[in-house]
Amino acid sequence: MIKNVRQALKGKPADYGLATNSDKRNFIDLDLKPYIFSQDINKVCLVKSGSFFKDNIEEMRKDLSDYQLLLVGPEWMEIMPKGVSKASALEKIAAKIGCTMDEVMAFGDAENDLEMIQKAGIGVAMGNAMDNLKEQANLVTDTNMNNGIGKVIDALLDGKEDQLRKGIL
Repeated sequence: MIKNVRQALKGKPADYGLATNSDKRNFIDLDLKPYIFSQDINKVCLVKSGSFFKDNIEEMRKDLSDYQLLLVGPEWMEIMPKGVSKASALEKIAAKIGCTMDEVMAFGDAENDLEMIQKAGIGVAMGNAMDNLKEQANLVTDTNMNNGIGKVIDALLDGKEDQLRKGIL
């Protein structure tokens, strides 16, 4: 009820455009009859304007508190069940091959990389990364376009692991 009042007063969509038959929805309907989903969907991507996310992200996070809502860019959000992340995938892979997370190096540039960067032994933010990711990383390297990953790997191969862990490239 409160959402319907808010929508009427402020013009905000009551369901962020996700509900079927929403007049705020701007999706292309696809014929999904030949497809059978045999597993739960583990990620939904939502593409809206940057101003939409600035205005609505905190409220969306409250309304969808059972999920992780992560900005991948200013106009792109991923919505996933809690516990589904790049970090949890890396932890499983590391355990399977007999490594600890301290032996893992991870690179990222957006909120969906944050937990992975924090848990990796060497968490590297790209030069073009979001500021909150750069703040949490061990190290910030050059941008994707300027071979940032290659520069870090070269330093690792040159025996500079201790320096990388301290944020020195």
